[in-house]
Amino acid sequence: MKRIAIKLFLVMCGVLLALLCLYGCMQPSPVLTVTANPTSIHPPGDIAITAVCSQEGGMFTLTMEGEDPVESADGTFTATISGWPWKATVTWTDGTAVAETAVRITLENETVVPHGLWSESNTYADRGLTEIDLRYIPRGCTGSGETVFYTGFEDPDGDSLKYRVEVEDMTGGVFESVFYGDDRTLMGQTGFVDNPIFYWFVNYVGEEPIYQYEVWSPLDCQPTPTPSLDGEATREKRIHIYVLEVECNIVTHWAYTIFAFASGCL
Repeated sequence: MKRIAIKLFLVMCGVLLALLCLYGCMQPSPVLTVTANPTSIHPPGDIAITAVCSQEGGMFTLTMEGEDPVESADGTFTATISGWPWKATVTWTDGTAVAETAVRITLENETVVPHGLWSESNTYADRGLTEIDLRYIPRGCTGSGETVFYTGFEDPDGDSLKYRVEVEDMTGGVFESVFYGDDRTLMGQTGFVDNPIFYWFVNYVGEEPIYQYEVWSPLDCQPTPTPSLDGEATREKRIHIYVLEVECNIVTHWAYTIFAFASGCL
């Protein structure tokens, strides 16, 4: 009898274990739904996040890239977006089951607008100092006080802007020196700067500016050659301007083709 009881007990345990496994397999996986309001944003700004799980109870956690996780029992959060790209996920768990969903929003941004930056019809003097001013500022006023026109880069969203300028000599295949700031710092090979005013000495490659607004000596001046678009008397240049919208982490590139005298007063 004792052996029969033991066998019966073992059979019942096996049946119970099988039923528990079957019940576990029949349990549906939790489904986590996450919504954001608004669904598009221009940084900086706040969004409301709502998470709903198909299973009751549990705890919700919002994880934003570069920030500490935030927990919520009811699945509601407020997130501040200060820059782009922005990534976040919401996780739900009841201690056993786990579900995770990304927060999906899109960037709302207007492209930077260039105004009257370059006159491609001019030919630039050899070794002459050319100031490249990218500030969005008015140029001239009418008698009634209205602005005639603007130059520089305008950002309709009011983003903070950083700049990079390169001058490519298309004839010689080299990049010429570009300087910026009051101390005429040489623009490096990479990166952006806050200063929107740059200085370029036509046909010059070097680590130091040729001069600081000093008047050139007229000695040994050569007659300036007549411009010729066949490349004999002029050199083709390409001005590359890169503008970084800081909050949105977007870089826009403009290129302007001009011509410069190949030689002149030296």
